[in-house]
Amino acid sequence: MKLSRGVLGLPLLMLAFAVTITKRDERRPSLLFRKAQLLERSGSLQQAARAYNRLISQYPGTPAACRALWELASMEYSVIQDAEKAVGLFHNLVDSCRGEELVGHAMLMIADIYELDLRDLEQSNQIRREYLELVSDSERSHETLFKIGDVLFKQGKYVEAQAYFEHLLELEPEEEIATPANLRIGTILQIGQDYDRSIPYFYSVIERSRSPEFRLQARLGLIESYELLDKLSRSLEIAREIRPDEYPAQLKNDMLMRLSQKKKHFAR
Repeated sequence: MKLSRGVLGLPLLMLAFAVTITKRDERRPSLLFRKAQLLERSGSLQQAARAYNRLISQYPGTPAACRALWELASMEYSVIQDAEKAVGLFHNLVDSCRGEELVGHAMLMIADIYELDLRDLEQSNQIRREYLELVSDSERSHETLFKIGDVLFKQGKYVEAQAYFEHLLELEPEEEIATPANLRIGTILQIGQDYDRSIPYFYSVIERSRSPEFRLQARLGLIESYELLDKLSRSLEIAREIRPDEYPAQLKNDMLMRLSQKKKHFAR
């Protein structure tokens, strides 16, 4: 029995049709994401939120769903200003989007929200520590180490904070992170009345930082350390070096007067 060409071609047509349907289904999450994004950008936030949620529920774990979670969480946090709901959505992203680059970004957002909005400093640092377990040494990991130390500093856990800052400096981070780390260590040593050891950290800022604000903070730190060490001549020298455009003239004059009077008192 001979088969017609039409019958022979039928399986190939069915295969081609199946491939077409599959490709269309694979593209569908991306198409839904773009539609939701257009709604958000046009200001139709409620419609956009419904579209994002529909995408997340229909195609969980897909790259498009992960991006939808990011957009929805960002919208809740930045526009609607519901920090707790945003945290829940970012957590959903972390749990359902393993291996996605957005996971790391979501973890850092969660940590910042816990610190700045929910005032849960312990939880913010716990999330940052978990983040550091996922990433190698990088600019973002350096920033995360600084933030952990900074939160510990705010909590008054100065020994732990100093350990984080010193570890960070060993990694030779960029100036923008090394400078505040040096300032923090100098301040911690002052708090512990270890004024001699604080001095090199302040000098490091003056020598390396390009920021006038940070250099001023370092000079003020030096002035205080030298003053408390009763090295008033050196303290006065540094105070006189402060330029008018760096510090209010009245405050500088008051500082110079106080240091001069103190020096005269000790000279008697």
